[in-house]
Amino acid sequence: MVKEMMIGSHGFGLRLLMAGLLVVLFTLHSVQPAVASTPSSLIISNVRDTSFTVSWLTGAEEVGQVQVVGGGVYDDVRGADYHGITHYVTVKGLTPNTNYSFDLLSGGTRYEGGGAHWAVTTGKTLTPPMPDLILGRVRNPDGSNAADAIVVFTVEQQRQISAPLSMLVTASDKGFFHVNLADLREQADPSRFFEYSPAGDLLTIQAVNPYGSGSIKVGLGDPRLRASDPQQTLTVDLQTPSETPTLVVRQPTPTPIPPAPAPESSGLWLGVGAAAIIGIGILIVAVLFVWRR
Repeated sequence: MVKEMMIGSHGFGLRLLMAGLLVVLFTLHSVQPAVASTPSSLIISNVRDTSFTVSWLTGAEEVGQVQVVGGGVYDDVRGADYHGITHYVTVKGLTPNTNYSFDLLSGGTRYEGGGAHWAVTTGKTLTPPMPDLILGRVRNPDGSNAADAIVVFTVEQQRQISAPLSMLVTASDKGFFHVNLADLREQADPSRFFEYSPAGDLLTIQAVNPYGSGSIKVGLGDPRLRASDPQQTLTVDLQTPSETPTLVVRQPTPTPIPPAPAPESSGLWLGVGAAAIIGIGILIVAVLFVWRR
């Protein structure tokens, strides 16, 4: 009788031990490290005296923000809750002729530009020249009107290139973009307007959205840029990419995009520790139960 009880006790203890091991294995399997979508094609554009724009792409739909070092957090122009792969944030209310640093907050992860932050210098307040408005449109690969498209404009003059201007084309724009080229500033000195000429200077227009990317280069004197009939305006047709869409021609940025961060493992180690404690506790209870029997 005592022998049967000891055998039964050992069997019960073994079952408890196996249950503890199953808990550990289940916890290890269920805890997954968090992986953020790495930003790409970061562009700083529309640098003026009191504002600038930051745009970038991600491989997954997520929320994107910009935080000025020592300052506030700025949301996407489409709203604080906007989720997408194109991100477009305007930082404003700044001081002219001032150096600023900022980080990206994308998908819940902070990106610091390789540890040195991204940097931008605002220009001085200038008297606006006569407007020079150009128009055009962006179409998806299937011919429909593009939406959530980042459009970047730069002008080349001999060996010089302007600082980029940009616009976000939303669904309400019905695929059309418009930009005032008179707002162009010099790349090296944002306190000076970029002087250009319709004769000989070239305009590069880049566009990207979740469905594709495209680029076109035309002379500033091209009549389609200032056509009175919207149907005769210049068109940028997006092409379906083989991979995640990116801007076709990368423009100069103050600092490069940082490498993808290593997957966060703190949650994994926390799960391992908790599971180990549970398993050891069950094992101790089983041993004590068998010993008392």
